[in-house]
Amino acid sequence: MKAGVVSSVFLALVLVWPGPVRAASPRGQVAQDVSDIVWCYDEDRDLVTRKPAWKCADRIIDEAQARKIRLQRTRRIQGLIKEPEPFFPGQRLSGTGSGFFVTETGSVLTNWHVVDRCKGISFTPASGKPLVAELVASEKLKDLALLRTSFTPAGVAPFRSSLQPDRSEDVFVVGYPLHGKVAIKPILVAGHVVDAGSSQRPGRFPMQIDVRRGNSGGPVLDRAGRVVGIVVAKVNTLSVYAETGRLIRDVGIAIRLPVALDFLKQHDITIRERSAAPPLSITEIYSKAHQFVGQVGCWR
Repeated sequence: MKAGVVSSVFLALVLVWPGPVRAASPRGQVAQDVSDIVWCYDEDRDLVTRKPAWKCADRIIDEAQARKIRLQRTRRIQGLIKEPEPFFPGQRLSGTGSGFFVTETGSVLTNWHVVDRCKGISFTPASGKPLVAELVASEKLKDLALLRTSFTPAGVAPFRSSLQPDRSEDVFVVGYPLHGKVAIKPILVAGHVVDAGSSQRPGRFPMQIDVRRGNSGGPVLDRAGRVVGIVVAKVNTLSVYAETGRLIRDVGIAIRLPVALDFLKQHDITIRERSAAPPLSITEIYSKAHQFVGQVGCWR
């Protein structure tokens, strides 16, 4: 095609091009440019959205009307959502830990630091609803506390008769670790005893296991699902590294059985003791623990 012809065609296209496209007007309104963003009101759903005018098949409204409709909708929704009643009126949940039933009459063992200075204490069994728990006894030095509930548990934690865990022995912690939010069901984590005699504090032993805040007060179980300790803390990785230059991760600390049993004996608690028991699968350990573990709530 010759240059003169091309120029003529181009000029013709320019002359007949209709200019900006106008969107079809919904419900008889003035047409809008495709680039216009409008408030579109869906009357059937009582919903206001921002969208291009050509996509609005409903009624276009101005910003003041949109603000009013959205506010009314928000208030209606808020009226339908009722805030849950606090478990202890005037108090809020300030912290959580773990615990476990040690008697058929609803006695629970946990850590002292979990319930320290709480104005109200709740205990939620893994298989039940929150209960009001009464603090019966506590001892700061041992970091243990005994609670009383009105609940009859499906199972009671069995304790191992041999009081000393073996080095490198497999252990399992079942509790309510915090992973950025409060856990709503028990979680099992597996690990092993580091060295039963290596703890710097008497009455404690270290474990290579991922315990977190919220696990405190929960049981440490052996392969047969028997209690061999009570979770009390985890090693502070950053602090240890700053002091020693050693990077230590996932090391938890447990209270030894003799310390826990002495505490329970002082308060007339008779435990269920098992000297011999077959090893269980992880699923079986969790299933049995589910009968006696629960979450402790501190309300202030």
